[in-house]
Amino acid sequence: MSPARLGVIISIWASWVLGMVSTCYAELYPKHHPVPGGIAVVGLNISSKQDVIARFGRTRILTVKDEGFWYGIVGIELDAAQGNYLITASTSSEDPIVRQFSVGPYSYPLRARRNTKSTPGPIVTPDAWRPQLDAVFPLLPPVTTSKIVPFGTRYANADDAGPEQWVAFFLNSSQDVVAPGQGIVVDVSPNEEEETLYVTIDHGMGLYSSLGPMKQLQKGNGKAVERGEVLGEFEYQKTLSRAVYWKTKLNGVAVDPLLFIERANAE
Repeated sequence: MSPARLGVIISIWASWVLGMVSTCYAELYPKHHPVPGGIAVVGLNISSKQDVIARFGRTRILTVKDEGFWYGIVGIELDAAQGNYLITASTSSEDPIVRQFSVGPYSYPLRARRNTKSTPGPIVTPDAWRPQLDAVFPLLPPVTTSKIVPFGTRYANADDAGPEQWVAFFLNSSQDVVAPGQGIVVDVSPNEEEETLYVTIDHGMGLYSSLGPMKQLQKGNGKAVERGEVLGEFEYQKTLSRAVYWKTKLNGVAVDPLLFIERANAE
């Protein structure tokens, strides 16, 4: 076999292997981005076959298993200070262990001002851990558009509260709004001014999505949804914001939703 032909075969094989590794990572974890408003993926160095319970302070956090080892997935507050933080983890047969991760600096986009009427009010997610639900990655954006206002966007005018805890997807027409991931609808909140609805989905293991506004809702409170299933319709002519908002909360704190989608789409 010629060196040139061998080189082509090795190149194809390497691309396939790298693709498999990338896909595996995307399916198991959100993106590791340990900054305020981000997510830390922390190796626990536990290979137990039993489920691992990990906590950040007193709050239970999401855990996943990859190639026999467990990882803790921590949502980081937007106002978290830079520095080192600890999580604890244990199984029923092992003594608790402590693992450390570091939160680094990050500068979110700065804009001159925004129209306060275009941003929905806060949605409170239930404080519940559903053992029958397993969070599955990656998640999907609720609508298709390239025009967004990123999570964490700050505003220069003093009258506006920031940073933004949603990703805003601006649209030019009506669209179906889909479930970012599998789960159960746990809250339907009305926006009386627009006569629209916001839906909160429990994806399991402390991960929630809130999204809207929508009309003609397809799934009500307590109903199971699948990844990519249509939840309702965004009616362009009947909303003030012209945008669909998506908020994610992990272990009780708002984090960037785009960290949960596939790497190629997030970067």
